[in-house]
This record gives sequence, structure tokens and C-alpha cells, in this order.
Amino acid sequence: MATFIDEQIRDEHEIFFPSARTADFSRKSNDAWKELTSQLNATFGSSVLKNQVREKWHNLKRESKKKYAAEQKYLRGTGGGPGNLANTNDPVHSAIISCFGNSASFSGVPGGLETEIKGSAPKSSKIEEKKIFEFNVGPSKNEINLQELQRQVLEISLLNQQHISNSLKKIDKLVDRASSVFGIMEQYYRGKVEETKENQNPGDKYVMEKFVLDDFEDC
Repeated sequence: MATFIDEQIRDEHEIFFPSARTADFSRKSNDAWKELTSQLNATFGSSVLKNQVREKWHNLKRESKKKYAAEQKYLRGTGGGPGNLANTNDPVHSAIISCFGNSASFSGVPGGLETEIKGSAPKSSKIEEKKIFEFNVGPSKNEINLQELQRQVLEISLLNQQHISNSLKKIDKLVDRASSVFGIMEQYYRGKVEETKENQNPGDKYVMEKFVLDDFEDC
């Protein structure tokens, strides 16, 4: 994966690190890092972020710079003898040197005096707080949180559907019971009506009709 990062940056070095600090070049550089991150995730099945890829690259460059400084010191001590074979066979180190070996950040200022640094350099708070970045091919923390949220939403949705289904079943039972009660009531009142018709005298019907006609004439 480190070789993949190095090859992409080496081929498009001017886009990743533009010499002109304009808004347009900054936008192109940012887009290049985004594209590199997408290619990494698609190629290796990882889920890294753009800032993590940039940090990985800076760590690679820092380590290569240390190796290069040690090689130059060794060459000066041996009068130009062969360097470290392990570094020579390191494709990432070799590619970084091919891009930055002639820069002042690697070779130092031409004609300048080399000062030996005793002891370890003080670590910045940023380096102390962060561990060396390692690519993780597993799901990121954000993806795990998203998956957990989706699972909880699905469980709540299924639970709500179950409650709705149970409520509908209860309503169906109530409707069935009400229908039975209404059916019994209907049969009862129909029987009463039929019983009333059978017990009614023919004269009662005539008296009722006459009463209605007399009441209508009074109006």
C-alpha cells in the first residue's frame, strides 16, 4: 500500500505539491488527495480518510529522509563507498529519493556546514498525542457507528410493525364481536316486529289511519 501511495504521488508530484500557492492549485491538490484516498479504499478494501493518507505519506517521507541522511553520512565517512543495500532495495525509499533527493529539505543547503545533533529531537505535542498511522482494512469507527444506528432503526421499525399488527388483530376481534352482537339484536327486534304484526287487530290499523286523516284536516 505504501508503494501505491508513493507511485501515485511521484507521477503527479506537481499536483499534490504545487509550487504556486494559489487557490486554484490548492483546490487541485485537495482533489488529488481525495482521488488518491478513493483509489486506496477501492484497491485495498480499506476505509481510510484523506487526512490519514496525507499523514501516512509524511511519515514515509520522514523515515526516508532519516535513511538518506544516514546514507550521506556513511558515504562521507567511507569516501564514497557503497551505501546501505537494504535502502537500495527499498522501492518506496528509492522513489522518494528520486523525487526529493536534490531538494534542500533532503540534501541540506549547498555549502552549509553539518552540525551534529546530540540526543533525540523534542517531539511536538501533535506527534506525542498521535501514534504512527497504520492502515486498517477493517471498518472504521464511523462505519461501525452508522451500522449500529441502522440496526437500531431497523429493530425499532420491526417492533412498531409488530405493535401495529397486534393492534389490528385486536380491532378485528372487536369488530367480529360487535357484528355478532348487532346480529343478535337484529334478530331479536325482527322477531318483536313480527310478533307485533301478528297480534295487531285489523281495526287498530283503521283507527290509526282515521286519526292521522283527522289530524291532517285540522291543519
